[in-house]
Amino acid sequence: MASRKCLKRLRSNALIICTFVGVGLGFGLGFGIREVDPNADTLIWLGTPGDIYMRLLKMTILPLVVSSIIVGTSSLDPKSSGRLGGLAIMLIVITNALGSLLAILLFFIFRPGIIMYLSYILKIVQGGSSCMRRHVFLFHHLALNLFPDNVVTACFQKVQTRYTTSEIIQERNRTNITILEYNRYQGTSGGVNIIGLIIICSIFGIAASRTPEEIRKPFVDLFNSMSEITITVLHWIVWITPLGVASLIAASIAGVDDVKDIFERVGMFIFAYTLGIVIHQVILVPLVYFIAVRKNPFKYIASCARPWMTAFAPPSTAIAMPEMMNTLERKNDIDRRITRFSVPFGAALMRLGSCLFICLSALFLMVLEGKQITAIRVLLAGVLTTVGSLAIPSVPSASIITVLVVMSLFNVQSLNIGLLMALEWYSDRLRTTSNTMTVMLSSVLLQRLCKFDDETDTGNQVDKVDKRTYEKPTEQSSLTRAESETIKRQNIEHEYKQKHKRETEHKYKQKHKRETEHKYKQKHKRETEHKYKQKHKRETEHKYKQKHKRETEHKYKQKHKRQTEHKYKQKHKRQTEHKYKQKHKRQTEHKYKQKHKRQTEHKYKQKHKRQTEHKYKQKHKRQTEHKYKQKHKRQTEHKYKQKHKRETEHEYKQKHKRETEHKYKQKHKRETEHKCKQKQKHKQKHKRETEHKYKQKHKRQTEHKYKQKHKRETEHKYK
Repeated sequence: MASRKCLKRLRSNALIICTFVGVGLGFGLGFGIREVDPNADTLIWLGTPGDIYMRLLKMTILPLVVSSIIVGTSSLDPKSSGRLGGLAIMLIVITNALGSLLAILLFFIFRPGIIMYLSYILKIVQGGSSCMRRHVFLFHHLALNLFPDNVVTACFQKVQTRYTTSEIIQERNRTNITILEYNRYQGTSGGVNIIGLIIICSIFGIAASRTPEEIRKPFVDLFNSMSEITITVLHWIVWITPLGVASLIAASIAGVDDVKDIFERVGMFIFAYTLGIVIHQVILVPLVYFIAVRKNPFKYIASCARPWMTAFAPPSTAIAMPEMMNTLERKNDIDRRITRFSVPFGAALMRLGSCLFICLSALFLMVLEGKQITAIRVLLAGVLTTVGSLAIPSVPSASIITVLVVMSLFNVQSLNIGLLMALEWYSDRLRTTSNTMTVMLSSVLLQRLCKFDDETDTGNQVDKVDKRTYEKPTEQSSLTRAESETIKRQNIEHEYKQKHKRETEHKYKQKHKRETEHKYKQKHKRETEHKYKQKHKRETEHKYKQKHKRETEHKYKQKHKRQTEHKYKQKHKRQTEHKYKQKHKRQTEHKYKQKHKRQTEHKYKQKHKRQTEHKYKQKHKRQTEHKYKQKHKRQTEHKYKQKHKRETEHEYKQKHKRETEHKYKQKHKRETEHKCKQKQKHKQKHKRETEHKYKQKHKRQTEHKYKQKHKRETEHKYK
């Protein structure tokens, strides 16, 4: 029996066990492949199974979201739908704000980056400046995507502001300066507009709930069938999770240059961030669940293992939606109407883990840039993170863009964003799991806060049917055989329901009895402890008065000493920060310039060559401009005349040959003798015309080349 139970548990948890094995295999394979320095092709093939796994999961998101929301909202009355939506929005705002608050507390406790006033010289993330210009339109995109103009295009397109660049040449201090002007227009980008589809499907579901039964039933049955079929397909796809998880993790680990160096540089930041995730998932989630449901929270945490692992691998909250619905409905008995609305809605907007990462990263980068951390900046960082998190899509590494937006609002350079990008393979997976746990917990809270009356009505209808069945006449002479069998079957069903009702009432009484006894014991325990504390307080007050006075004086002295030391440290820090900033900057630049030169010499040889030539030309131009201006002009004209003459002759010959071959072939044959006689005259005339024509063309080319050269020099100076 014991072996059968063990085998049964292994079968029921086979997927979770295989997924954990896949995680371990992915980490081991990733660190092992890093030792042989894999190239880009190897990393692509290593991550191919994981990419296929993600594509299969993404394939089920769209039909599942559409069908789930329509079925869930159509089964509710309009009042319940409005109440459910309002509570869901309130929970989203509260959880996102809680993530920002937790990040601020962890920052002031551990102070990550406080000893690193200047960042190490790392890779500069391309596109940072454009993000600074475009952060104003982040919420504009969100507002437009909430109300798509086409239901079909919302399945594969989203509204996004596009930019084109145009060059404007301005004259400043007798020099031409090229300025890049950004022109904005409204365009689209690929991807599913999840938020827009949620709004549209909710409207259709609420409208279906207001229509008559004969119209509503076929519509709801269609999407209900679509939901069940999609979930069946998803159950097949889920069994390749171990292979996909191993591939994705191995590709991420193998693609990191130096894991040890990255963890050493930002060790305190990683520790604070990881501790925040652990506090949320191990302390806050079980605590809130126990307060709301009054059940064992660790059983609930264990039931969430499959969606947790599904979100950890890609990482993406949207991909874990089918597993979240399945776990909430089958293992935690959450109403299907609630899960089909709250899970897609929460996956699109609920970002507790992302808010924790964004707010902590923004404060960490401000410290690295030497910015003073004031109360106003901390408050603004928390508010901007909470509001900006509503626009984060459910795709991997989307929180980095919001970090750049928050940094740009505080005028902080994005040079140190490379530290966060190097850790993205680690931090993205942790915050995705926190987002997933928050979405599932919100469904549990909505189940407790929203009570539906249709369940009791359904039970009353069943009792009425049973009574009518039991009151039928029992005279066998007036009944047919089929009717008697029907009555017999109905009597058996009624007896089974009565038996089940008695067993349920007995279980409920036993449970209520245990809960009542537990409450009474807890109440009696609290009253006894209160009495004992009051008695102990009165007895010890006259004994330990002097002792308390000495301890109070000692504590006050220690506290005063700590406050004085803290004030002196803060004052000394402000005084010495400006003094040693420039010195540390020069030392750091000299130290890492040599290191950066050795590391990048084999990659940037061509780039260094162009920079050296540009510097030499600038130096040579300044030295020789006042002496050899006229001489350089004559030499340049002669040089470009010769070069232009050769290029022009070759181009003219090729062009003339093509143009005249098909037009004047017969004519050229008849006039060959005449052209030979007039050759000398034609050469003189053609020479004069050619010289005049190509002097004009050479002049235009020389001016164009000078403008291009001046443009590159101006851009180099400004950079």
